[in-house]
Amino acid sequence: MKIAICSGKIDSEIIGGFLKEYFDGNGMETEIINYESGEELLSYMETVRNCDAVYIDSYLKKMFGSDVAKILREKGYGGHIFLIGQKEESGTVRNLP
Repeated sequence: MKIAICSGKIDSEIIGGFLKEYFDGNGMETEIINYESGEELLSYMETVRNCDAVYIDSYLKKMFGSDVAKILREKGYGGHIFLIGQKEESGTVRNLP
């Protein structure tokens, strides 16, 4: 499984480590690719297009995660997109169609 993580506020190493441990532990070899901004993620569309899932921080520095997700869909990305939001009290994950 190939997963892209685009995170500004949320620590992508923690998310990536959690996902890798989970999938590898269930017999699915996992490759994690980290991007620090929505612009960086979108500039690597050919690489991202081959990912099974993309996790995007909802609150990136220059763009909202939902805007990045919309552009990914417009550019033909058909994999899973998860928006990750963080509040002081708790974090949330939402899967987009």
